[in-house]
Amino acid sequence: MRVFDEGMITDGKGTAVDFRNTIIIMTTNLGNDKTVDHMIGSGTGFNKNVNYQKGTTVIPSKSMVERNTLDAVRKYFRPELLNRIDKTIIFNHLTRANCEHIAELEMQIISNKLNKKGFNIEYNQNVIDGLIEKGIDTIKGARGLAQIRRDGIETSIAKTLISSTVPKGTIFNIDYFDDDFHFKVVKPIKKVNVV
Repeated sequence: MRVFDEGMITDGKGTAVDFRNTIIIMTTNLGNDKTVDHMIGSGTGFNKNVNYQKGTTVIPSKSMVERNTLDAVRKYFRPELLNRIDKTIIFNHLTRANCEHIAELEMQIISNKLNKKGFNIEYNQNVIDGLIEKGIDTIKGARGLAQIRRDGIETSIAKTLISSTVPKGTIFNIDYFDDDFHFKVVKPIKKVNVV
């Protein structure tokens, strides 16, 4: 509380740190479990059936998220702390457009890595849809996207690069169908000098 009252905090070595001209941002997932329970749970008490494997991509209503979050924050934190907080902001859940943008950023990571080694990728909307389908849901948010990118795409490309001679300029053409990522290796066309 000293950081809020006096604008100072002392570290473990006794050094005072000035926080008077600082904006402190605190984040929490409090209340998200209740929102998820509302969306994918059924029943009550010991009969409750929550299928976390199934997940959902349905966006909960803003009012439900606000209510659940604020209730959980009030229960978890003491009034002495809450009274020192200037503003509480409840973020929206990810929309489809947000998810597509994040998936594009994940594909850009692969593209950048390959470009540094002299290779390229091409992919279609199916790949973005596959990343979203496998990597995003209400429970995990977008946290699963990076793992799907690594496990579903990068690992396959890396195995190909390690196991065979792939010339510089090769394009990895990626697609998504039958619930999996597939790719073709398109080797560069050799230029023939005509004399």
